[in-house]
Parts: sequence; structure tokens; C-alpha cells
Amino acid sequence: PCSREEYFMLTPLDKGQHMGLSMDEIRTQHPQFYEKFSKDHLNTRFPGGECYRDLMTRLEGVLIEIEQQTMPVLVVSHVSVLQVLLCYFLKRPISEAPMIEVPLHTVIELTPTIGGPWVENRTELVPMDEPGNLHAHINSVLDMPSYANQDEV
Repeated sequence: PCSREEYFMLTPLDKGQHMGLSMDEIRTQHPQFYEKFSKDHLNTRFPGGECYRDLMTRLEGVLIEIEQQTMPVLVVSHVSVLQVLLCYFLKRPISEAPMIEVPLHTVIELTPTIGGPWVENRTELVPMDEPGNLHAHINSVLDMPSYANQDEV
């Protein structure tokens, strides 16, 4: 038995006027802002949006909620949110958040240790670029027969 909760606080960093642009696009289209952001990731607020310090403050309630759980917690969110959460649990400075790599299609598992740091384990999910890979992976995880070959069932 598990419950599913959705938290508005887990929305990504609000890039304001730069929403939808990658950092490479921001660097080429808005070089002055990018230079300022590069020098101070934590406090440089996106025009009409947030800075990483704002995001960190927004996530405080979620962090408290996660820490109070006695069962495993699965967080599915955007890269910027996951970067801030990883900083907290791995005891890294929040200023490093933008540099933490959060690859797509990867599960990042954090396990607490008694009196010590959290242990990080990353598991890459099956690439979905090849037809049948995801189907085969789901069946193996669920230990179900494959329905790819209907004749065998």
C-alpha cells in the first residue's frame, strides 16, 4: 500500500522570460544575463522568474515531508528541483546545484546510513529508442510473460 501525492512546489525553476530556452540558447541569445548567472547561480534571478535560492526556499516544505517518511519515497520532478534536492541530501553547497548532472531516464536512489552520509546509486533505465526494449523491460520487472509473440502465450 502506497499513496501518491502531488506537490506544486516540485515545479521546475521558473526561468521567467527565458522559459523554454536551454542554457546554451540563453548563453547565445542573452550573453549579459548568462555571464551574470555564471558568476552567481544561487542569487541571479531569471528575468520575471526565480533564482536557485528561491527554488531552495520553495522546496523546504517538501524536504521536511520527505525526511518524516518511514517508507521509501519516490520523487519524480524536473532537473532543477532534483539538483537542489541532491545538494541537500548529499550535503553539497546549494551553489553547486546547476552543475549536478541529472541524466534523463535514470533513477537516482539515495539511501540513508546510520550516523553517516546518504549513499547515492544511479540506475540507467532501458533506452526507449529501440522498439520492444521498454516492453521487455517492464515484463522482466513485473515477471510477466511477454506478449510480443502472441503465438507463444
